Amino acid sequence: MKISTCKLCNELKELQRSHVIGKSVFRNMLKNGEHYAITTSLSENKIFRSNDQWTTPMLCSDCEQLLNNKYENYSLWALRNKQRGVKHREGPNCLIISNLNQYRV
Repeated sequence: MKISTCKLCNELKELQRSHVIGKSVFRNMLKNGEHYAITTSLSENKIFRSNDQWTTPMLCSDCEQLLNNKYENYSLWALRNKQRGVKHREGPNCLIISNLNQYRV
């Protein structure tokens, strides 16, 4: 892995291949093969299908783990209506989520 400055703690550490958009978002979207991203290559004049999950050396292992444990996991459970205390209710044209910690999401 690459040694560089972590974008969160600003310390010089070995950076992980951090997902720009959470891996769990892609997991459900790409599992059946029907969904994919489109990428282009101007130099080759081609268009490609891609299931790339957009990783980049961005965060150290400690910061990656902090974001996953404290924020991403909470967000997924809350949005999937599995987080204790968070309630979902369907409105006529919307989903109403109450008791959600918006800071963590």
